[in-house]
Amino acid sequence: MAYISTSKVIAPRPKSVIAWMVQGFMIAKERRVLAQLTPAQLSDIGLTSHEAQLEAARRFWDLPALSRRP
Repeated sequence: MAYISTSKVIAPRPKSVIAWMVQGFMIAKERRVLAQLTPAQLSDIGLTSHEAQLEAARRFWDLPALSRRP
């Protein structure tokens, strides 16, 4: 029998507010660039235009799970 967790992953507290803000603004810049990629470029990285637009629309404080490591 498998155990399935229903709890959300909670990001660890940032080491500093400045570090959190810098990371957030770097992610925002990456999302702006992602929104400008052509369909051919998006295909190369395995994304659709819809997926890219959804990611680009996220707020800077909505950080991806991979960046939430301690």
